Amino acid sequence: MASRKGRAVSLKGISRTVIIPPKVTTQADRIPDDLPDFIPGVPLILKDTLDFPNWDFQVRQILENVGLQDLVDSDIPHPKLDHKTYTRWRECSKALQSWLTGQISDELLLRFRLTVDKKGFADEAYKVIKMIILEHGIVRCENVVYDLVKKTRADYSTTSQYVEDFKSNYVLAKELQCGLPPFTASLLMLKEIRSDFPAWVASVEYVMPVYVASTYTEDDFFTLCRVAIELCAVKRLLRMSPLSAPGAATAPHPENDS
Repeated sequence: MASRKGRAVSLKGISRTVIIPPKVTTQADRIPDDLPDFIPGVPLILKDTLDFPNWDFQVRQILENVGLQDLVDSDIPHPKLDHKTYTRWRECSKALQSWLTGQISDELLLRFRLTVDKKGFADEAYKVIKMIILEHGIVRCENVVYDLVKKTRADYSTTSQYVEDFKSNYVLAKELQCGLPPFTASLLMLKEIRSDFPAWVASVEYVMPVYVASTYTEDDFFTLCRVAIELCAVKRLLRMSPLSAPGAATAPHPENDS
């Protein structure tokens, strides 16, 4: 079944004449003077746990682009009833709550509707969606950690599939607060793809002494994943090249992404 896009929500009719206070103390303080007529839907709606990292990134990017990112941040307080822009904030938050429910599958929407948690405003709805999709609990944590440390390269048909799934499980484990340090995750991944990229893995390990664990960052891990996936793409292109036809004179190919 083809995936459908999330739906857009109109912001027409909401006042555009409010001056933004210089200091952010509530969710109402940075709502832009000029709001767009519509918030675009995400490219792909949220259907399951593995979709969440990309969906979350896309939602945050869209909201930052329209200046409404504060409205899904539960760490920023709601304005009080006597706040001078309370009505405008309430309209925006309600519209954004509706938009968020349009970015998830029908199955998730049903589960969302059945929850007893507060979900009338945008940040509350976002928190409930995240809770549903991540299914907080010890069993969920066990499953994610198991997938992260026990699934091997042999479980996947290609190296790129393994790396993408490993990265997604790393992010999910972090969200569930049962994640691995980025250095440890990198070591696990390198060990699994060594047979696919022996020369590259050896070169990475050569410049990755043990003492780097204390300074190794999440960005370093994500960069490692990105480079591995790019190498897979290069191998596929080389395999498709006319020079790789039987009998063609070519230099030895790097390891296959197979």
